[in-house]
Amino acid sequence: MVTSWNCPKCGRWHDLTACDQKAALERFAQLLERTAEMEQATRDADEDLRRYVGRTRKDGPPAAA
Repeated sequence: MVTSWNCPKCGRWHDLTACDQKAALERFAQLLERTAEMEQATRDADEDLRRYVGRTRKDGPPAAA
């Protein structure tokens, strides 16, 4: 386990206290949540792109003007 880290309260490196450990765990949980949100957004964008490409392939090339 990490014994010292850059404290978000004071910005200095020091040993973890119980309070610091709780803050670190909360920050880690926030990062995990944000990562999950970004992964979901990436999957959604990939699916949208697949649908768009599939639709354009079915429709064929655009008609000449």
